[in-house]
Amino acid sequence: MRCIVLVRYSVWTLAGRTSWRIGRNPDPRAYREALFHPDRLGAHEFLFERLTLPSIVSQTRPPAEDWFRLVVFTSTELPQPNRVNLEAMLAPHPWTRLVPMEPDEPYDLCRIVSGIAREFASGSDEPFLFATARMVALDWNLFIENRQALAGGLGNPVTISPGVTADLPLTVHVDLVQLGSGGARDLFDLGLAIAGRGTLQKDLRIELAPTIETPLGPMRYAMPVTVRRSTDVTRASE
Repeated sequence: MRCIVLVRYSVWTLAGRTSWRIGRNPDPRAYREALFHPDRLGAHEFLFERLTLPSIVSQTRPPAEDWFRLVVFTSTELPQPNRVNLEAMLAPHPWTRLVPMEPDEPYDLCRIVSGIAREFASGSDEPFLFATARMVALDWNLFIENRQALAGGLGNPVTISPGVTADLPLTVHVDLVQLGSGGARDLFDLGLAIAGRGTLQKDLRIELAPTIETPLGPMRYAMPVTVRRSTDVTRASE
């Protein structure tokens, strides 16, 4: 069996939907400043050197070039001293590969991993193991202008194969009292906001907290995944 492990290390991206998201901060410059802040980079280096790498090196089957790759994605904008430190941490391990990414470069992860896998498997008939992920729970909350509007969960567990999208059966819970606290006009605007129609700007945010099945038992994401969208809605005439 051959194994590829992917790690993001201070990746700054502006490439849009095909990329990793830059987080909750909508201002790329502010996010870049926070991402490359010396305190954050120092903590990142400490954890990578003292936790991530030792955890991999100490596996029951020690990693080796013939069956294992650690692929570390980073940014071409990573400050030079930190880039040098990262390269120094990886240098003693021949089974690592550093992949610098341009800020505006689309991160087609499936394409990148497929290319690395083909290169890795060259000259060998040994098959790759592409693990699937089984999502057993997904708590979600929808916010309109920072006001919770809807919530729900996962209807039933879903298995997702590498490089494949999957439809998620979601349950929806509606608190009519809470939803209607803004009045009838707010309810009307809410419907238009969800439909993406009109001229009045609304901020939509959905927070997702998935739980993935692992050999150690179900593991819930420590922090919710946030998807944010600003849309326009039409307000009815008075």
